[in-house]
Amino acid sequence: MANVKWSAFPAGAAIAAVDVPVGLQGGACVQWTFTQLATFAWATPSLTGTVTSAGSMVFSTAAAGPTLKRGANGRVGTFVANGTTPVSVSNTSVAITDTIIISLNTVGGTIVGQPVIVTITAGAGFTVIAGATDSSTYNYAIIKNAA
Repeated sequence: MANVKWSAFPAGAAIAAVDVPVGLQGGACVQWTFTQLATFAWATPSLTGTVTSAGSMVFSTAAAGPTLKRGANGRVGTFVANGTTPVSVSNTSVAITDTIIISLNTVGGTIVGQPVIVTITAGAGFTVIAGATDSSTYNYAIIKNAA
């Protein structure tokens, strides 16, 4: 589904609904249904929302939303701050144009400020530095640049 471009569906098209197969779940084909090119529904599991004119998908179910792969070649993971020394985070899916979001997982030591990304090496990972007394565990999420 990574190569689907929502803008490929022309505005005002006469199509009432479009089913897009996206994979298998429990042996059944899972598909998105785009009705009037403005809403979507996923039958299994139940998931509904809208597609904005800018191409954003807005989930209307509280538990709905994207799930990102964890690990060295995934989009999410964790790291532990170690004070004044930058922490190297290995991740082969990162590019220098990506946005990396950091959030607190577990407090450790004294948090002085938000950790800062020092370097990004495409296809290898990134380094992060935190305050001198911060030994907290942080989550990160990588958002790819679509441009």
